[in-house]
Parts: sequence; C-alpha cells; structure tokens
Amino acid sequence: MAGDLEHERDEAAARRAELEQELRELGPIELSENPGGWVRRRDDLRLAIASARAAELRTELAMIAADSEKLQACRPDARADVELVKSELEAVRRRLHDAQRAAGAIEYRLSLNVDKRRILQRELDDVLATLQNAAAPVVRALHVH
Repeated sequence: MAGDLEHERDEAAARRAELEQELRELGPIELSENPGGWVRRRDDLRLAIASARAAELRTELAMIAADSEKLQACRPDARADVELVKSELEAVRRRLHDAQRAAGAIEYRLSLNVDKRRILQRELDDVLATLQNAAAPVVRALHVH
C-alpha cells in the first residue's frame, strides 16, 4: 500500500512539475496581446498546479496514516504518541478539506471576474501554504518516533 501511495504522490509531483514548466514557458504577459486569454491560461495553470500539490499532500497524509498504524502495531507502549499523531493528522485532514473548499470557492470567483484573478490566486496560494504548515508538525512527530 505504501508503494502505491508513493507512486501516486510521485505522479502528482511529476504532473505539478510539468505544469510549472508550462507556466514558465508562457513567459511574461504583454497587455497588448489578448490579455484575457493569457491571464486565464496562466491562472488555469496555477490552479492545476495547486490541485496537483493538494493531491501530493493527500497521498502524504495517507502515508502518514499508514506509518501511524505501523507505529501502533510495533510499539504498543507508544499508544499515547500514536494517538497524538492521529489527532494531529485529523486536524490536518480537516484543514485539507477546508483548503479544498476554499480553493473551489476561489476557482468559482476566478471564473466570475478576471480582474480579481491575481488577488484570488494569492489567496489560493495562502491556503495551500497554510495546509503545508499544518502538515509539518505531523511529519516532525513521525520523524521523532
């Protein structure tokens, strides 16, 4: 199972890297050149990158959960540590769910008003950064044990 999760995570990371390369290849936007189409394509790429990153985080969370189960099976005396990791993992899962809902709302607002796309893209980036920061204590806790 862990191998499948690692493969899934690696595929999401590869997809994200491809999208980031495509975004770099688009280069800077010239306002005289069809700004709506260029801005929309760049923002679509950014959203796809964020989605791929969320997929990476979901598989990492599943891997953390699997590791937590292994810890519990290997060290019954460490049950309190495992319970702590599980509660932190659940908090991260809730944040992931909230981030996905926020990303959906941002994506919807982006489709309504192209002028606000950059502001909303920053909001989406902030949501993803918050999610990554929320996962950090779980990862650190697993490395300690």
